[in-house]
Amino acid sequence: MNILFVLQRYPGFGGIESVTRMLAGEFIGRFGYRVAVFSTSRQDNSSQLLDGDLFYYQTSDLKGDELKKEFDALVHDFSPNFIIYQDSYVPEDFLLEHLPQGIKIIVCEHNTPDCLETGLESVTKNLSWANPMNIIRKLRLPRRMRNLHKATTEHHKKMLHVADRYLILSDGFRPILRDFFHIESPQISTMPNPIEVPREPIDLGPRPRQALFVGRLTDQKGIKYLIEIWSRIEPRCDWRLLVVGDGDKRQYMEKEIRSRHLKNIKLIGFQQQPSSFFMESSVHLMTSIYEGFGITNMEASIRGTIPFTFDSFASAKDIIDDGQTGYLIKPFDVDAYADAFLKFAQLPQDEVTAMRRRTIEKAKAFSLYRIAGKWNELFNEMR
Repeated sequence: MNILFVLQRYPGFGGIESVTRMLAGEFIGRFGYRVAVFSTSRQDNSSQLLDGDLFYYQTSDLKGDELKKEFDALVHDFSPNFIIYQDSYVPEDFLLEHLPQGIKIIVCEHNTPDCLETGLESVTKNLSWANPMNIIRKLRLPRRMRNLHKATTEHHKKMLHVADRYLILSDGFRPILRDFFHIESPQISTMPNPIEVPREPIDLGPRPRQALFVGRLTDQKGIKYLIEIWSRIEPRCDWRLLVVGDGDKRQYMEKEIRSRHLKNIKLIGFQQQPSSFFMESSVHLMTSIYEGFGITNMEASIRGTIPFTFDSFASAKDIIDDGQTGYLIKPFDVDAYADAFLKFAQLPQDEVTAMRRRTIEKAKAFSLYRIAGKWNELFNEMR
């Protein structure tokens, strides 16, 4: 069987790229399938590339009709049985048009379906009234929201029309498609993202009093909330916060750290392999406004690093049972978040160890082995 992934960027450092690499490796090594990846941009991340005759990838810098010709040539030569379109809302879905008959198309929605509207509304409402241009942006928000909602609805419906199967990451996203976009279809199925189970042993015992944030430093990741939360935590305990990642809010964070005189927070920038930081930390803090599946929470959970997150995206409950395998906090209550953290920090070690064990077992439900098996069942069902 031949599987062709299509995505905006590959290789790369994001979650979609990592999921593509993980699944491709399983499809090849476990099931003996041939896998190709077609992308329209790339980053220098050789760790995402696979060796062997069964793997091929191609990146194009062409646009429009020339890009379509190059893609069609790959489809002709590779003869895929399935095309997996990793949807990230870039205008390249035209590649899926006018393909040879017999190819099954699987579209993967890698975010909460209302991510664009949620992001626009949150960012605009958090703009300062002191800037006159921001006042105009706020006044224009209702019209922009209507226009964006119309465009997003059309995109979802187009993808559903193109797809033989339309995959979402969580059953929790079905009500959003149904109630917000008025979309229901038997073609819609749920397929969670996978997580690789570490080979190294997991220490369930005492760990350093260190909290960890891993992610891009952007508005979507709720960096403003992270600073507010840590400003409430630091004066009340002797923990430190390690921030792994980079982005356009780096300078904002540095400024806030100085102005608030925060001493126990360290920014170490982007790290290509952050797994060791999870192992060295006791908890992982996520403050995102929205997510698709919260992969860094998964990476934390599978290593027994207790995840904290706002209950701001439907799939958060798939990973976290509040108080049992982590903490879900009302969006975007920074006082409640800080209180939950401080309560955890006072737990006896035996209770922490038990929670780490439950957290790991919960995450194993999304192991790469299990999720790749679900993909293979889907292929066999659709053939």
